[in-house]
Amino acid sequence: KIMPFTSCTTQCATGYTATAPSLSCRNGGFSPATIACNPDPCPAPTGVEFHHKTGPCQDGSTITSGSTCVTQCLAGYTPSVASLACKAATLTPATFQCVPNPCSIPDVKNTAGSGCEGIKGDKVDSGKACTTTCKTGYTPSEKKLDCYAQVLTPRIFECLEDPCPIPFAKNQEGSGCLGVPGRVDGTVIESGETCRTECLEGYYASVETMSCTTGTLSPASWSCIEDPCPALEGIANAPKLTCKEGKSILSGKVCSTQCKGGYTPNYPEMKCRRGKFFSPSTYICEPDACPLPNVRNRLESGCSGLPHPAVVNSGSSCSTQCSPGYTPSVANLKCFAGKLTPGTFACTEDPCDAPSGIEDGAAQSCKEGKVISSGDSCTTQC
Repeated sequence: KIMPFTSCTTQCATGYTATAPSLSCRNGGFSPATIACNPDPCPAPTGVEFHHKTGPCQDGSTITSGSTCVTQCLAGYTPSVASLACKAATLTPATFQCVPNPCSIPDVKNTAGSGCEGIKGDKVDSGKACTTTCKTGYTPSEKKLDCYAQVLTPRIFECLEDPCPIPFAKNQEGSGCLGVPGRVDGTVIESGETCRTECLEGYYASVETMSCTTGTLSPASWSCIEDPCPALEGIANAPKLTCKEGKSILSGKVCSTQCKGGYTPNYPEMKCRRGKFFSPSTYICEPDACPLPNVRNRLESGCSGLPHPAVVNSGSSCSTQCSPGYTPSVANLKCFAGKLTPGTFACTEDPCDAPSGIEDGAAQSCKEGKVISSGDSCTTQC
C-alpha cells in the first residue's frame, strides 16, 4: 500500500514507458487515477558502414513501434535485409549490413570468353579483380580491373591487335623494313601495316613485302639472297646468250661461256660472286686454228715449215707441198676461225717430158707430144 500523501513511482516492462512517472495518494485514491504502458520507439541502428548519407533508415533516426525501418545504403551497396521491424524499442533483426555490389564486366570486342579469366558470367565480385583476356592475336590494354562496390578500376579495357615482330635476316639493310626504325629488341610493325623488305647491296629479299594481321606475319619468314649475275653482253664473236645456263646466273654458280662457230672462249667458265661480278670478270672468243686435211702424197704435214700433225693458226696461211713427183693443186690454204679456204688441196702426179737426144729419132720423139700425162704412154717415133 501507498501511504497517504506519498507517491507511487510507476514502472513498465522493458520497452514500454508509463504515461505518468508517478501517482500521488490523496484521500484514499491516486492522482492521476491510472497509467498506461506505451511501447517505446526504436532508434535507428548504429555502426552500419556505408549507410546512406541521410541515415540507415529511410524513416529517420527514430522508428515508431509497430513500424519498420526501410534500410538504405550508399550507391554501389545493397542492404543485407530490406527492412527492420520495430516493436517496443527492439528492432528485428537488430541491424543490417551494406553489402558492396558486384561489377558488370564491360562489353569489349575480341575478348576470350567473358573477358575475365576464370569468370563464366558477366559479374565480378566486389573485392575481386578481373584478369583481362583477349582472343589470340589481341592483347588487353589493361592487365586487370579491380572491382569495389560496383565500380571497376580502370573502368574499361580494349583488346588491341597484336603487332608483328619481323624476323632478322642476315645481310638485311637496317631494320629490314624500308622506312621502319630499328629497335634494340628487334623490328616490329603494327597490325595492318606492311614491311617492304630491304637487303644490303649485293643481296635481294626472298619476298618483297610482309603483312601483319593481329600478330600473324604473312609470309612468316624471309631471307637476303646474294644477287644473281646477269649474263655478259657485247662479247665479240659470241651469241646473244653468252651463258649456256641462261640470262641470269645465281650467286656461287658458274656461267658456261659460249662463242659462235669457229671461236672458242679463253675461259670456259666464270663464277658469279654476290651479284656484283664474275670471276674472271669477262672472256673473249678466240678464233679457232684450222686442222690440216689428210691429203695423199703430201710431203710431211702438207704445209711447208709445219711439223706433222699440224694446225694452221687463224689468220695464217699454209704453203702446200707434195712428195717428189707430185704437185699441189693450190699453192696456199688460208685459215680463218677454224675454216680453211679453199677447204683442201690435192697432190697430183707430175707429167713426163718426152725423151730427147735419141739417135735417129724424130724431132718429136713421142707421137703424143712433148709432155706425157702421168699414167699415159709415149708412142715413140724415129
